[in-house]
Amino acid sequence: MKVGILGAGAFGTSLAKSLASFAKSSHSITLYCFEKEVANDINKNHINSLYLPDINLPNNVNATSLITDLYNSEAIILAIPVKFIRSILTPLKDYPKSIPLIISSKGIEYPSGALISTIITETLGNVPTYVLTGPSFASELANNLVSTLVLGGNSLDAAEDLIR
Repeated sequence: MKVGILGAGAFGTSLAKSLASFAKSSHSITLYCFEKEVANDINKNHINSLYLPDINLPNNVNATSLITDLYNSEAIILAIPVKFIRSILTPLKDYPKSIPLIISSKGIEYPSGALISTIITETLGNVPTYVLTGPSFASELANNLVSTLVLGGNSLDAAEDLIR
């Protein structure tokens, strides 16, 4: 499975590491980095020195600073601060609407009070949307410590396919 992660902060990077480590070796993870130097660091050194400096990333994690590189993903995880979601999603007019979006970001937009799912609908229209949440921290995921994440959405069958 090809998974895109939108956001290369500590949590996005730890999700990439965790998915790449525990998934089948045929899985590929593409991590979108706002900062080009972070993408270069990950691709060259397999480490995100800026946000998760003590964690080595598996070879099946690749980074990009071109958001359109995520368009060939089978699912995209949103791991960016809620205050940036609207501005990052708004220009994605060519986003393939069949690719499920998985929200791992938390919070509501200020000052509108909009939920992330509402921002997605307002910016991209009707796309399959899921929520990945749970009591977890970036450092726990990155260090393979016990964590719990739950995936929720409108279609149980589709959600089960995503977690496989």
